[in-house]
Amino acid sequence: MSIRKIKNIIKEFLPELFLSLAGSFLLFVYGTVEVFYVNSYELFYSIIDVIQYMLPLFLAAVFVMLGILILLKNTYKKIEFIIFLLSFAGLIVIYIQGTFLSSNLPPLNGSEIKWGEYRNEIIKSIILFVVIVGIVFFVYYLFGEKKIRTIIKMISAFLFSMLFLTSIYYFIESYGRNEKETYCTNEKLLEMSEDSNLIIFLADQVDAEVFSNIAEIHPEYYEYFKDFTFFCNTMSGYPWTLRSIPLILSGQWFENEQSDWDYVQEAMSSSPLFSYLKSHNYNVGFYNPEYTFSVEGLKFENIAKRNEYFTYPIRFIKMQIKLSGYRYLPFFLKRFCFLSTDDFYFDTLKSDEYSSYSTVNSDFCNTINKQEVTITSDKCFKFLYILGAHDPFTYKAEAEGIEDFSYESSIEKTISTFLLYINKLKESKVYDNTAIIFMSDHGYAPDVRSGVGRQNPILFVKGINEHHPLEFSDVPVSHADLVEKYPELAEGGQSTEVFSYVNNEKRSRRYLLYAFGEEHIMHEFYQWGNASDEKTMVATGKIYSR
Repeated sequence: MSIRKIKNIIKEFLPELFLSLAGSFLLFVYGTVEVFYVNSYELFYSIIDVIQYMLPLFLAAVFVMLGILILLKNTYKKIEFIIFLLSFAGLIVIYIQGTFLSSNLPPLNGSEIKWGEYRNEIIKSIILFVVIVGIVFFVYYLFGEKKIRTIIKMISAFLFSMLFLTSIYYFIESYGRNEKETYCTNEKLLEMSEDSNLIIFLADQVDAEVFSNIAEIHPEYYEYFKDFTFFCNTMSGYPWTLRSIPLILSGQWFENEQSDWDYVQEAMSSSPLFSYLKSHNYNVGFYNPEYTFSVEGLKFENIAKRNEYFTYPIRFIKMQIKLSGYRYLPFFLKRFCFLSTDDFYFDTLKSDEYSSYSTVNSDFCNTINKQEVTITSDKCFKFLYILGAHDPFTYKAEAEGIEDFSYESSIEKTISTFLLYINKLKESKVYDNTAIIFMSDHGYAPDVRSGVGRQNPILFVKGINEHHPLEFSDVPVSHADLVEKYPELAEGGQSTEVFSYVNNEKRSRRYLLYAFGEEHIMHEFYQWGNASDEKTMVATGKIYSR
């Protein structure tokens, strides 16, 4: 076969080639890279993990799609041409859908999605599909087959080039995020000091006002939480986890002056808490897999070298495809790409020496049940994070067979998870010499998008050798207060003494509000009343944006 003939063959199939490249790249590479770029601060895997698994899938998809089109073109040319046109129309539809019509997507927080409430979005997708298909066939009617093949070739080539260059940008910007060769293990989860311990046990999304209502119908909670003080008038600094936890650990506010990535690393590395623990020779355990990227330079005993492969790569690939499809497929197909929150928490790291720490309540309980408390002469600090009452409300602790997966029942299961841990400490006789903070990063409100109503999380505090019935305090506490109070607790301060200075009814507390998916715009408020009262939150008019 002559070179000229080969060139003619390649030229003949260029439209199919570029169409295959653009469509496959959009769904299997660009979509997954973009999702990682936007959400990387909350993901445990890295951009390298995405590329190494999705790039071969993209190449395989190109090979299959191109092969089918070539085969049909050589046998059933008219059928191939119709499929070719429909494929191009589909490419344009999914690009427009994911780029311009994705602002009203239901959040993938694990909650059940009532698709019937998104009828308008479904109708928009159907109209978009019909209009694009109509335009494609109308252009064919006007210009003929040869001309439209050239048009499709040029548009597909342009789209592929644009997506490819944008993916390179996302890759460069994302490289380094979650790339640390470390992961969070269960190592020394129950190693406690015979001398002095400080524990921060943080359960996600437990609202103080809702807890107070639950406690009224659970009088046994008064016994369970004896020795603690419940600070029911606590304000968080932010409505979401990513920025709340660094504030809790460092007292450093984030005002959109830098990336979340840089903020978390800076806050963790400059935290007065970690400086105190280091200078006082504490053994430090940090049990939150999402923040392992920020531990460089911090000596956490449970952080281990990670292995560079997944235990379950097929599950990971399926998750990536669903994430991409959820954003780019027409609305009437998105339900087939739904992911539960649990899909993000499977065991991805294999190790012969350590097991990965899981934040799922039931996993935490299983781990605790299999371990016994070990004693060391060194002082110990633990930061423990569990999903708590995070959506979806299906996490089980000790209770089984309960069908009521309400927010209230998820709080009850969170309490049982915490109590299981506390009972372990009591059985091993280290409870009395342990200062314990049981808290949440933010509160909860049914409107999961706006961030409004999430400013009042629980805060329970018990000092070393503190004994009394459960006490309630309405002193105006803020998460921004905590970092300077940890040393006082560690050195024997009692709960009511530690926060006595904030007993001022006129004290205001700062709060930065932003909506889900709109982290780049934060509105400043000051709370002048009770933390749960939104009417006493006064906007300053100051906006922090980037």
